[in-house]
Amino acid sequence: MWWTYFMLPSGEVLHVHRERGFIWGYGQMFVFGAIIATGAGLHVAALSLEEPGHISGLGAVLSVALPVGLYVLSVLALWSLLLGTVDPFHVWIAIGMLVVLAAAVLLAASGAGMPVCLLVVAASLLVPVIGYELLGHRHTAEALRRATAE
Repeated sequence: MWWTYFMLPSGEVLHVHRERGFIWGYGQMFVFGAIIATGAGLHVAALSLEEPGHISGLGAVLSVALPVGLYVLSVLALWSLLLGTVDPFHVWIAIGMLVVLAAAVLLAASGAGMPVCLLVVAASLLVPVIGYELLGHRHTAEALRRATAE
């Protein structure tokens, strides 16, 4: 999650477009709220391992997967709002990440162990990181060039 957050070229854009600071600042509420909810979901998952029966494995996995999905979607939405463009590459990154999260939920629904499902949830965060490292940094550099030239 840390790595994904710093894909945002916040400083460069806000230096040129100070009017986007309002969107950036209030957008942080969604980002930080999702981080907090992820921590709470991990607590629920840990408690369900410690005392099985209070919540199903599916419920525990959902309590982590939903906030992780909200987190990455919030970061990608902030990217689009800051740079003033919707990059199709980032849309594909979001879809790929959501597919991996859905796979974790389907695994939990089919009875797979919660630790395995949580590893798949964690692997979903690799989708934006790998995508950014392979191609996304070029898209961001080009969008940043356009945004700062306006």
